[in-house]
Amino acid sequence: MPNASTPILIVDDEEIVLLAIAESLIPEGYRIVRTTSPFDALEILKREEFAVIISDHHMPGMTGLEFFSQAQHIQPRASRILITGVLTLKVVVDAINKGEIFRFIAKPWIREELLATVKNAIHRFELVSKNAILEEQTRETNSSLRQTCDELAKQNAILTKQLSEREMTFERADENLERALDLAIRILHNLSPTLGREASTIVRVCQAMAATGKIPEKEAFHLRMASYLTTLGKIGIEESQLRRFIESPQVLRRDDLEVFHNLPIYAQLYASGFQNFEQVGLVIRSSHERWDGQGFPDGLAGPQIPLAARYLAVAVAYAESPQSREASLEIIRERMGSAFWPDAVALFFEANPRLSLPPKTREVNLDEISPGQVLAEDLRYPSGAMLMPKGTALSRQAISLLQKTRSLDLPKRTILVHA
Repeated sequence: MPNASTPILIVDDEEIVLLAIAESLIPEGYRIVRTTSPFDALEILKREEFAVIISDHHMPGMTGLEFFSQAQHIQPRASRILITGVLTLKVVVDAINKGEIFRFIAKPWIREELLATVKNAIHRFELVSKNAILEEQTRETNSSLRQTCDELAKQNAILTKQLSEREMTFERADENLERALDLAIRILHNLSPTLGREASTIVRVCQAMAATGKIPEKEAFHLRMASYLTTLGKIGIEESQLRRFIESPQVLRRDDLEVFHNLPIYAQLYASGFQNFEQVGLVIRSSHERWDGQGFPDGLAGPQIPLAARYLAVAVAYAESPQSREASLEIIRERMGSAFWPDAVALFFEANPRLSLPPKTREVNLDEISPGQVLAEDLRYPSGAMLMPKGTALSRQAISLLQKTRSLDLPKRTILVHA
């Protein structure tokens, strides 16, 4: 049923025609506005919205099609019905196809035809109006989304800039901190050349391992910072006692041993003086833990040991060793898997290729290679191209590559490694 308030405008220069059309529509509940002048009708359209406009074609001063052409610009959604008895069918059809009119009714009209046409015209107006509302809502939504996206893009740009500035600030802070810690190591050299050399060795070895990119960034930072502070736990120790620690750690007296086992804790206390260095302190505390759980001060084993501490333990053992360089490296290799995490030993040798390697070698099958072993010969393809140079510390990835060379037809199935 049509809405009782549905407005319809009727335009015809003959009052009798206006009255006839109105008498047909008013009983259906429509609100009718009528005028004999198309010019007055245009003014009415500017003031009030109509669902349907019905107009005669032959009127003085302006034809029905001319009137609809102007009305279309004022109220494009209104359905326009032309009543005519003079236009050819072709003209009317062209007008319909161009969208100038919705339908036409030939004179004389049949009441039922008029009512059906008006009903369809109202339905068309409602659909067009709803579509217009949806289009407007879509435009508003799209506009809102564009504004939101633009705002998000601006916020993202601001955050990106802030993050970049913050990262630069952190990088500068890290650089300043490392310069300050490096200065502390040089001061330590003046106080105790022995401790200074030990600290410098730990820093150099740990920095090299961190620089390989094979340690996660966070743990690499902890390793670098811990390398500067690990030796500080020995500050204040009597020179004679320190000499015993360095020269004969295996035969320490009970009181010396108690102090020795507390050194990582003393160093951890130094680290606690730096803001946000709690994890660095834990790494330092675990620098003398062993992979097999026989270390100190907490007896941690395997994965219980913080990742950065596993690398630090190898560097500390090398720097603290009273043995020759070759003997110290031999001990590290022998204790791989017991005192030290095998992957940490492998990276220790890979990152520090200038370290003298033990001269002893042995021949092993490709299936017998283990992480941490070091090549005692160059490995080449049958073509002569280099596969791995002498001195390469064998990591798990390197071993996997070697074992895959069965399909590459290497000249032999055994290799020489340092014993």
